[in-house]
Amino acid sequence: MPLLNRKAELVGAMLLLCNVSTDKARLSFVKAFSGSAAVSLESKALIKAQKDLFEAFIKLIAAAIDAKSPYTGGHCARVPERTKMLARAACDKDHGTYRDFQLTADDWEALHEAAWLHDCGKVTTPEYVVDKATKLETIHDRIHEVRMRFEVLKRDAEISCLQAVVGGQDGHAARARLTAELQQLNNDFAFVASCNEGGAFMAQERIHRLKAIARRSWWRTLDDRIGISNEEKLRKARTAAARLPAAEALLADKPEHVFPRCPQERLADDNPWGLRMAVPALLYNRGDSTIWRWRAARYRTKNGTRSRAHRADAGHAVATAFPQTSPAST
Repeated sequence: MPLLNRKAELVGAMLLLCNVSTDKARLSFVKAFSGSAAVSLESKALIKAQKDLFEAFIKLIAAAIDAKSPYTGGHCARVPERTKMLARAACDKDHGTYRDFQLTADDWEALHEAAWLHDCGKVTTPEYVVDKATKLETIHDRIHEVRMRFEVLKRDAEISCLQAVVGGQDGHAARARLTAELQQLNNDFAFVASCNEGGAFMAQERIHRLKAIARRSWWRTLDDRIGISNEEKLRKARTAAARLPAAEALLADKPEHVFPRCPQERLADDNPWGLRMAVPALLYNRGDSTIWRWRAARYRTKNGTRSRAHRADAGHAVATAFPQTSPAST
């Protein structure tokens, strides 16, 4: 008896042996039974196809993440293998902490999927966060802006020197002061630049020196609220515009540097997935004091930084993308 699916395609055959004559009622039953068997075979094939599609989908996501962040080179593909090696080792234990640890077939499937998707938060995390190489880097490295402020201070020092000479002061003394001030500015910028590249830990004396440098000021004579995006204009509108010329801190934290986290990007305490993690109040804080504040937020990087916000964003991404997934399987 051929087994045909809904498209009348052959999916199998059923052989029934009977040593008595077959009547119409028995033949009708066999046809109905064969139809039910064909539906079962088709459903099994569809479930397998669905699982294969999901497998291809999660591997596609992992491949895209590895391509987006080449510094981790194949990390998303290696983690599933190492995860399953560790799980097998735990299952094989017959003594100690893991003596009663075993995984069912469904557990192995959930572990496999979770291992492949463990870095899916990178999909929604900007590249300048994932591949952050220095503390001031966002879409571009803000150390360039800081360097231009030092350049302004050096030009101001040269102008002050020339004005002093024109005003009748001793030229040798004025030039000596200029040389000393320029050397100090060069040293200070070199120190700030080295801190921008530095590691997670920063000694207190270096933080104190940075804060002292930050308190120096330079004069801005141009409007900083023109030629910018509407979003940045809205952030700057939180405070009144300063009268020009305006004194600016060499390393500044301004209200427009703060990006609040939207309510939809927060995980409710009673979320149905049971996720419990501290979500930072701010999405970004692009203030210059990042140079000395970052020591508490860094945890892993290609050669720079990645924030705790990345981990919270990853949890939010999992919950959003897979609302039916239980905490145990993620």
